[in-house]
Amino acid sequence: MSNTKEKLNALILNLAKVQEHAQHLHWVYERARQEVAELMCEVPAANTVASNALLAHLEDGSRAGLELMVIRHHRERSRVLHTPSDAVAHTRTTSAPPNPWENNRVVWFLAHFTGLPNGTRFGMRFDPDTRRPTAGTITAPDGSYASVMLEPTPDGTWSVTESGPTPLWTAVEKAHQLWQAAGEPGWSRLGVTVEADDQWVWIDEPHGEHQWKLTL
Repeated sequence: MSNTKEKLNALILNLAKVQEHAQHLHWVYERARQEVAELMCEVPAANTVASNALLAHLEDGSRAGLELMVIRHHRERSRVLHTPSDAVAHTRTTSAPPNPWENNRVVWFLAHFTGLPNGTRFGMRFDPDTRRPTAGTITAPDGSYASVMLEPTPDGTWSVTESGPTPLWTAVEKAHQLWQAAGEPGWSRLGVTVEADDQWVWIDEPHGEHQWKLTL
């Protein structure tokens, strides 16, 4: 009986080490993934085949770490990211799908021209019991926050909660509407023009309907 208990304790200890490694693995890959994704958004020329391949690799690594994190010791206290307390926070529905930084990077890129402030960060909120992701989050340096549930409502929309001085998800919605109005372009239809005293991003034509100045 004593030998069995010792083996069980050793197994629990090893599992805890795996858990710690998984958390570190997820953090390293996720941080690198965010940095690469932000670079691709800020510098259109960085959106190459190699960059997208690297991003896919980092996403796989982040997901692998997350899957391992689901295996938790039953005595471990769960940690969960809570929505910031804000008296003016409000919840509504949106037709713009969640997590565009993963599911529609063109929309996420365009959102930086439709209202997302510099320094905006994206993340995830997890269920405290299952450790499965439940919502995508956006935060800005001015304290603004947006959280969009991953599970759609019965009518095919998503629940979004916003707080702070900047309506972050509104910027994403504008970008999504712009993307749809432009015919849902892929990266091949976007370009960048650099001149001696000016730089701008465009869709289809350098001097067409959709163009935005870059601040480098």
